[in-house]
Amino acid sequence: MTKCLLEYFSFGPGVRFVCSNTTEKTPKSVVLSTQGKGSLKDNIITVFGMSTFTSLQPVSISISDECRVEGFLSKPGQGTGRNSADRQYFFINGRPVDMPKVSKLVDLLESL
Repeated sequence: MTKCLLEYFSFGPGVRFVCSNTTEKTPKSVVLSTQGKGSLKDNIITVFGMSTFTSLQPVSISISDECRVEGFLSKPGQGTGRNSADRQYFFINGRPVDMPKVSKLVDLLESL
């Protein structure tokens, strides 16, 4: 459930998300939210923080007129990037998808 929420929170520019927690003893408290305006960059910073964003680099690859890949990848180098596959997110037409083969390919390319 958390991974699904992070996917939508991170990559839903133009949509405001608010996740809150309420218990018997405490009033409603906001755990995580996005502004609903801004860019993918703004949402990444809001959800994961500036230190994570500064370790990313933008990627834009045009495969054909109809197919374009855009997003962010970890910068190459020791000590940058993620330490597990749980922070890989893939989207097609703005919808999160599970792509284990693409995830493995990205891992392989990052290790070169």
